[in-house]
Amino acid sequence: MAQSQSERKSRNADAHRERYRRDPIVRAKASLKQEIRMYGKLPASMRDALLKGTAECEICGVPLNCRTAKRDHCHKTGVVRGFLCNSCNAGLGLFRDQVELLIAAVQYLIKAQKQGD
Repeated sequence: MAQSQSERKSRNADAHRERYRRDPIVRAKASLKQEIRMYGKLPASMRDALLKGTAECEICGVPLNCRTAKRDHCHKTGVVRGFLCNSCNAGLGLFRDQVELLIAAVQYLIKAQKQGD
């Protein structure tokens, strides 16, 4: 008996979901495609570094891959600044990307360190 088009689509979708669930490379490529849809194409060197897992957070240096890398961008212009880990990206966001607040935070930590915490 011939399969209908909807049955074939359903079976293909099930097979794709299973590959996605089992294969980390499939998931990494899907994540990268999502990033490209959101922010545009990446230079080949950045894409390759993410896929190979050799990329690092530009603030703390922790290793990054397609799943862990967060594309940091200016909220005013949308220009991509680089890749960060989730913690560093969240930290910048909590400081509302304001250099003055980050400098004040560093000065606070230095002062506390000199006082012996």
